[in-house]
Amino acid sequence: MSLCKQKGFTLIELLIVVAIIAILAAIAIPNFLAAQTRSKVSRTMSDIRSVATAMESYFVDNNEYTRDSDSSMDFLDCGIGAITPGSALYGVCANGMLQLTTPIPYLAQLPHDPFNRGVAVEGAGSNWYRIGSGTWSYPNPPANSSDNQDSQLTFAEQGRRGCYVIIGVGPDGERCRMGYKNFPYMSMYEGGASTNLKPGKNQPLCYTEYDPSNGTVSVGDVYRFGGEYQSGRFMLNGEVVGAQSSPGGSCW
Repeated sequence: MSLCKQKGFTLIELLIVVAIIAILAAIAIPNFLAAQTRSKVSRTMSDIRSVATAMESYFVDNNEYTRDSDSSMDFLDCGIGAITPGSALYGVCANGMLQLTTPIPYLAQLPHDPFNRGVAVEGAGSNWYRIGSGTWSYPNPPANSSDNQDSQLTFAEQGRRGCYVIIGVGPDGERCRMGYKNFPYMSMYEGGASTNLKPGKNQPLCYTEYDPSNGTVSVGDVYRFGGEYQSGRFMLNGEVVGAQSSPGGSCW
């Protein structure tokens, strides 16, 4: 009576298989994450095109663009009144995205920024896309005293402009640190404008476009500019857009 030998994998063979799987995973996972990021960037671009179309339709009906729109639409600073139509605060807060949905639905629903990190405190991400409107600024004194970026002073000095910028925070999840509530101007709110990084934020002090050639997840935002956006003065990618000399005052 003979015994049958049981065949199996040797330890060396198992180690080789595990190594191959690890190599394949090391190649596949970064490619998958990069593809996911590219998909979100495409979605951001599509979203802000839709918001821009809605902004232009709003302008045709009202001869002005919506108010600014902040990450929390001022809810975190001003309370529920900031997002409640008919309240005393509603018409003086940076909640312009809501103007695109009610009472006329220029947008069927508010799009969410796919790179949202949640809004725990003001500026810590974006539930919606931000809007910088050249036709609106906070009243004086502003309803949002903690984060109005002194825009009421800038607009009092420089006047309104028929333009806007729509901002997605981009793959790094952080907004470039420009005073967008002053759009199309840059106030002295955060020290003017430059390509220097804001301390502790690693973000340039000017509008900086996301460029995937700098890395799939790199510094920069996704923008769409509309209207007479060159009628003011601000910095984009380190270059001055609009007036080449500083008008002074609160606006550099």
